[in-house]
Amino acid sequence: MAIHASPGVYFEILDFSMYAPRLSKTILALVGKAERGPTAPTFVSSVRQYIDMFGVPRKYDYSGLAAISYLEFGAALWYSRLIGSKAKKAEVTIPKALEIYNEPVANVDGSNSYIFSGVLNYQPVPGTVEIVISDPADPTNRVLIQDDEYGNFSPYSNLSITNFPNFIDYDTGEFRFTLNSVTAGDTISMVYNTKDVLRSSEQHVNDFELLLGTDNFVGILKYGNVLKDKNLKVVVTAGTDVYTAVSGVEETTSPSTIAMVLNDDEDTKVADVEIDSATGSVAIKFVDTAPNTFSKCNI
Repeated sequence: MAIHASPGVYFEILDFSMYAPRLSKTILALVGKAERGPTAPTFVSSVRQYIDMFGVPRKYDYSGLAAISYLEFGAALWYSRLIGSKAKKAEVTIPKALEIYNEPVANVDGSNSYIFSGVLNYQPVPGTVEIVISDPADPTNRVLIQDDEYGNFSPYSNLSITNFPNFIDYDTGEFRFTLNSVTAGDTISMVYNTKDVLRSSEQHVNDFELLLGTDNFVGILKYGNVLKDKNLKVVVTAGTDVYTAVSGVEETTSPSTIAMVLNDDEDTKVADVEIDSATGSVAIKFVDTAPNTFSKCNI
C-alpha cells in the first residue's frame, strides 16, 4: 500500500503482468492433430479462434499445445489439421418432422373426471408434446401443458396439472395425466411433432368431404412422398362396395396432375380421380350419383 510521505507526491502501482512482455512479429505454420476442424491450412490469430475452430488440445496433441502457447503472444498462425488415410467426413441425418395438430383426447362432460389417458396416433418427438385445453365458445381461452423432454408433464412448470404420476411414452405414444380442474364443455387435444418416415401408402377414414351440389369428393394427402411410387393405387370403400383405380393409364394435360379411373369389381367406370402432386389435393368425381359418404380411401 502506498504511503503519502510528502504533500503533492503520490505513488501508483502498475501491474505489468497484465501486459504482453513482447509482441511476436513471426508467422508460424504448424501441422498436427486436432479433435475437429478444417484439414486445409487455416489462418488463426487468437487462442479463442483456435479453440472455436479446432477444439481444446488433448494431452498428446503436441502441435495443438504449441499453437496455444504461440498464440498467447503471437497473432499469425497457419494451422493444418492432420488426419488418417481412412478418415471420413462426419455427417448426420436430421429426420423431417410433421406437426400433428389438435389430435382429440376428450370432450369434458359433467362426470367430474380429472384423469385422462390414451395412445397417440403417431410416435411423438420428445419436448414437442402439448396438452391443449380449450373452450369451443372462445378459442382464445385455452391452457397449454407441455412435456419436459423426459416423458413427464411436470406440475412445477404446469400449474393446471396435479402431482399425481403424469407421463408420455415417446416410444408407444401412451399417455396419462390428471388435471386440477375441468370445465364441462371444454375440449382436450394434443399437439406434437412426429418423425416423417418414408411411407408407401396412407389411409383416410371419413375425412373426404362431398362438395355441395356436386358428385365430387375432395381431400388432401397427409404424406406427399406416397406419390413417388410410379404404381399408384387408390382403393375406395363405400359401404359394401369397393372401387379401385391404378395410375399410369390416363393422359393428363398438366404435368403435376395424376389422373386415374375408379372402377368397380366388374371393371366398370364409376368415377375419375385426379391428384395434384404439387399440392397433394385429391378429387374423386363420380360419373353417376355419388354415395353419401365413403368410409375409407387407401392410397
